[in-house]
Amino acid sequence: MACGDRVGFAGFGDGEKPLLYAPPGTDLSWLPSLGGLLKKLPQQRGCAGLWQAGAYLPQRRALLFLLGDGHWPLARLPGLLATLGRHQPVPLLIWDEAEYRGLPDWGLLALQDLESGRRRRLWLRPALKRRIEQAYSARREQLRRLFRAAGCEPMFIEQGYRVEQFNRYFLERTA
Repeated sequence: MACGDRVGFAGFGDGEKPLLYAPPGTDLSWLPSLGGLLKKLPQQRGCAGLWQAGAYLPQRRALLFLLGDGHWPLARLPGLLATLGRHQPVPLLIWDEAEYRGLPDWGLLALQDLESGRRRRLWLRPALKRRIEQAYSARREQLRRLFRAAGCEPMFIEQGYRVEQFNRYFLERTA
């Protein structure tokens, strides 16, 4: 980085150690290949390893981008944020509206939980569709409340990466 910033990466799955790890440093030669490496990883269930993240963080205070889909165990989230201690977390939540919007009012829906692998079928009807949408809305608010309680504001990324959204996020925090 032009300013001498140190950048690292730790990507966690269900194991105790990161699936991918680049220690913080100024040599960013690994960065262009990160996307390809992530795509090659076998799909895993779970995020238990994320609670080990504190062991891989630098001693000096750092800006920490916490990227995920927000389907973490909510009861454990305050504990995770507490382990990040002196660092400044920036929660980036990939919020895919396709998971809950645009569902048909009626029909058979086959689901597979990516965390547990469990498969099931649901018979959709208008009332169930509304309950699913309300559950996502409630989870979004729970995440917002838990992150705010830890002193950070989550950014919900809903329609892909947009530099304007990132700029606005950081400008609002410095005002």
